[in-house]
Amino acid sequence: MENAIRIVGAVPLAGIMVGNSILDVRRKEIYLGPTVMAGVIGILVKVFMTYREIIGSGMTLSSVLGVMVIPLLPGICTAVISIITAGAVGLGDAIVLLMLGAWSDGERMLMAFLFTGMLLSAYSGFLFIKNRMKEISAVPFIMAGYLASVLVTM
Repeated sequence: MENAIRIVGAVPLAGIMVGNSILDVRRKEIYLGPTVMAGVIGILVKVFMTYREIIGSGMTLSSVLGVMVIPLLPGICTAVISIITAGAVGLGDAIVLLMLGAWSDGERMLMAFLFTGMLLSAYSGFLFIKNRMKEISAVPFIMAGYLASVLVTM
């Protein structure tokens, strides 16, 4: 059942990520409504699935917090950085990471965050060598990092 929910959630998630990537490259913004709605639905699904596990197997509070909070950490950290730097890192990037964290487990999200950072660093280095420093659209890299983490954790 849980795998079926993840597969059903993956299709709209992929569509939202592709749309957000295109919009981020073109106008440096994301589709806020669908992204937030997908995140809220993901959290509700995760709460329902976790509640079933608590009743069925007696999960502890710390494991429930781990299931709910750890996948959201990359998005939370990015939001804090965005606020501290007054928008140098986009808040839209944090919202996208929070949406992905709502649908994912902790291992996949932390791996996606790592892959995203590596991809952004490589691209930034390339731009620096070419003397073309500019503002970078991060959502396509978040999408590629998340896809890489899905492939690695399958």
